[in-house]
Amino acid sequence: MKSLNNMQRLIIAILFLAITFSGCMNENSEDLPTFGNLHSVAGAQNITIYFYYSPECHYCRIVEPYIEFLSSELNEVGFDYCNVLKLQRCSESAIEVKEKIGLTGVPTVAPKADGSLNKYAGWKKVCELGKDLEDIGIKLPEIECRDKNFSVQECIDCHRNEGRNLPSSFECVKCPEIS
Repeated sequence: MKSLNNMQRLIIAILFLAITFSGCMNENSEDLPTFGNLHSVAGAQNITIYFYYSPECHYCRIVEPYIEFLSSELNEVGFDYCNVLKLQRCSESAIEVKEKIGLTGVPTVAPKADGSLNKYAGWKKVCELGKDLEDIGIKLPEIECRDKNFSVQECIDCHRNEGRNLPSSFECVKCPEIS
């Protein structure tokens, strides 16, 4: 077998980097299906949210606190994280789901319940996950802020509507608009 010369190695390295960084999807990601075909939580079993990310992806870091917060608060939903740069460390089911949804970039979440599988690609779509979880009957965690309660999705929507960055934590410390 022939060994690769330096030029071939350079081309392979450039292609690898281009694929890695092009995988980080921005706000203009294509519209993809949502939870439309999932059953209500009363009839659904084994709901799992697969979160595909890269630690080097700016948009992944933007949505990570949101996914982490949902993961820590929603006991009836499983979360499976898959770092696409280290696929060998991902679960077998995350690899299977990745193939089924045709993963093309990150951040992407793929909710699965009772055999139904959907895909949200790009940070704006990922931020809509809470709305669809509510639509199938999952109560989102509430955040108390200045004697008022807000769902985590209301916080996400408020930040997006006001043109502010997504919350880096879900503790009420930086929302001066709330009165």
